[in-house]
Amino acid sequence: MPEPGVTFDREKFLAVVHWIIEACSGDLDKLGQTKLHKVLYYADMLSYVARGESLTGVDYVKQPFGPTARYLGWALRELSASGAIQVRSRAFHGLSKQDFVLQKPCATNRLDAGERELLNDVIDFVCGFSAKEISEISHAKPWESVRFGERIPYATAFLLLPPRAPNAADREWAELKAKEVLASGHAG
Repeated sequence: MPEPGVTFDREKFLAVVHWIIEACSGDLDKLGQTKLHKVLYYADMLSYVARGESLTGVDYVKQPFGPTARYLGWALRELSASGAIQVRSRAFHGLSKQDFVLQKPCATNRLDAGERELLNDVIDFVCGFSAKEISEISHAKPWESVRFGERIPYATAFLLLPPRAPNAADREWAELKAKEVLASGHAG
């Protein structure tokens, strides 16, 4: 069953992937496939929490190294075939790492200023960690809530938020309920 506020938009997904690669193009060590998955995941989930709508609508799947965007491989092939990016593999700390080399600037007509700002903030957050560190961080409650290979519902994005302290309205409601319970004689 589709989730409210979640519709996969192929063109928007391509634009978001392209934007992320362009934003990280000055440093090949900054972004690999693991971090690209995490930037997409956090941007989509934060968009869902803030606006009630995902940024791209892509499905995220629980994998051992954290949430992964279902169609990222397709998007990278499309962007590469169109000449927008080049994907190269190289040895990095004894492992194979994909580099994304920008060939053409991203057309921003699919992304509004707020979306670009969100993406830039998430890029700064994710790229402040190593791939291993951000993978471990992404093993949060939404990831834990499903089995390996299953889709992570967007509604679980609210589990990423820290619990908030009760405010005055919360305390007022609790006091009112406590008085009702005491008045009813059900206090114990």
